[in-house]
Amino acid sequence: MGTLNAIPGTGDAAFASNEKGAIVFWNDAANRLLGYSSGEVLGRSCFKVIGGFDIFGNPYCRSDCNLRRSLLCRNAICPFQLQVRKSSGEYILAALRIEPVSGRQLSDFQVVHRLKQILSPTDVAPRSYLNPAALDSQSEETPRHRESRAHSPESPLTNREREVLAMLASGSSTNRIAKKLHISVATVRNHVQSILRKLAVHSKLEAVFIAHRNHLV
Repeated sequence: MGTLNAIPGTGDAAFASNEKGAIVFWNDAANRLLGYSSGEVLGRSCFKVIGGFDIFGNPYCRSDCNLRRSLLCRNAICPFQLQVRKSSGEYILAALRIEPVSGRQLSDFQVVHRLKQILSPTDVAPRSYLNPAALDSQSEETPRHRESRAHSPESPLTNREREVLAMLASGSSTNRIAKKLHISVATVRNHVQSILRKLAVHSKLEAVFIAHRNHLV
């Protein structure tokens, strides 16, 4: 069904689930990261094994997986972060990339999950922007220093994208942002998609969270 070809021999932890959500492939790196052997998880429901929570502590993984539905509708899924469960019961924060693999029949449809452990939600953002030393010392920064760092050339966002993100953070709708900035609704949506891609998050809510963490707004 193509799953093995979709998961090359890299160091990434990866597994695949079928159209019913059952795990059909589990590599050695996933074993090392989460502690489950392939024999323990193959055939089991993905959501029962992973038991994912979002960065706000809300249950994310369910039997009626939103990711599978989105992929079946041919919608792209941006990388996002999730708290996933290890065999010990401990939860770790991981960056996830989701990739579809489709065969000739619907029953051949599979979802490949790539996982990489991260130390904080901000680690999902582009490495060119993040400065761990700066993040560790941010409690000692003044508001002026924070503002300067957020608007430095290292920021992944353009000035317009920061405007849009700030308005999202204040609760503005897409239509209101378009009216306020004198641009079309389609342009606002393009900016939002660019923001999600650059911050490597899955939703506007996560983008706002990351923006506050990194003082982008």
